[in-house]
Amino acid sequence: MFYEYIKNNPQWNLQINRQLEGIKESSKVKDDLKIIIPKLTNDASWYKTWFSFGELREKEEDHALACAYFGLAQFYLNQDDENKQTVVHRYLNNFYRAHTEIDYES
Repeated sequence: MFYEYIKNNPQWNLQINRQLEGIKESSKVKDDLKIIIPKLTNDASWYKTWFSFGELREKEEDHALACAYFGLAQFYLNQDDENKQTVVHRYLNNFYRAHTEIDYES
């Protein structure tokens, strides 16, 4: 199901729905979104808010959720943004930690 989290912003809604697919019905995600959504006002707040919640969930070792939040944080960063490499690395690190059932090779 596609949710409209932010009025009149179909692109942001698309990215939130895409990254949270499969986990957006969890109570933890719903509680987080109650705090996150009002903070999203521009691209800078988008990055800062998703990144800070990614860090929070990473500290709690909720790697699937941290991965999703870091994925959202990095989405609108330009390739030359100084934060891009760090957040993508954190996204990938949490992805691999969340999906231990898959035998990945580097």
